[in-house]
Amino acid sequence: MDFTFGIITSPDTCNYLDTIIESIERQNIPNYEIIIVGNIPPVDRLNTKTIPFDESIIPGWISHKKNIISYAATYENIVFLHDYICIEPGWYAGLLQYGNDFDIMMTPVINCNGGRFRDWLLNVWFMRGYRIILRPTEAIEGHALGEHYIFAPRQMEPFRALSTDADEALLDHTINVTDAIRPYMYVSGTYWIAKRKVMLDCQINEALVHCQGEDVEWSQRALAKYRYCMNTGSSVRLLKEKAMSQNILYVSKI
Repeated sequence: MDFTFGIITSPDTCNYLDTIIESIERQNIPNYEIIIVGNIPPVDRLNTKTIPFDESIIPGWISHKKNIISYAATYENIVFLHDYICIEPGWYAGLLQYGNDFDIMMTPVINCNGGRFRDWLLNVWFMRGYRIILRPTEAIEGHALGEHYIFAPRQMEPFRALSTDADEALLDHTINVTDAIRPYMYVSGTYWIAKRKVMLDCQINEALVHCQGEDVEWSQRALAKYRYCMNTGSSVRLLKEKAMSQNILYVSKI
């Protein structure tokens, strides 16, 4: 299995790049490349290239950075990483054991405190019956995330019994995606793996910038069309603490 690792970064957040690259190099992957997109000096490491990015065009334009990675990728399997995610030992071995038959993949994401971060997720807004509806020409910049949710009533089974004020819910890693669950899941933009053909077909919506739910909007389109799987044999770890909602729901049974 061959991999393109795409890292999005900026001059203010590139402190962990060496650690991330080292974690990839230690996997001993025969064929891989690392693409770094950001307004930083070129990184002189093996199989690594830097694509300059003008951060002043649209601040926080991470959707465009991720699409750049998809177009520039050489290999069919793309690993998208924010610049504070490192690959855990055994990650590549776990991918080999799982196999290459997937469209979109998630693995466990470990926070600095040893707990889980956003990996196998339900979007509670979707469970409440909301969907995101955006027009490509709509001016999005400067609006709060909640303004992008358009009420579109849906059948909420099998989650009707779940009552929570949280915005998201962690699923037990052993819960498989079914047709009943898929419409309510989303892929956190912090990290995920996908086929290049999937990312070229379902590109990230560049009308959305950082903190405007580009990952949530992409998820509702991509997961409706492509297979989504959890690979518990591989994992990644955050290099800095990231807070989650205190009242996040943990779903072990449905």
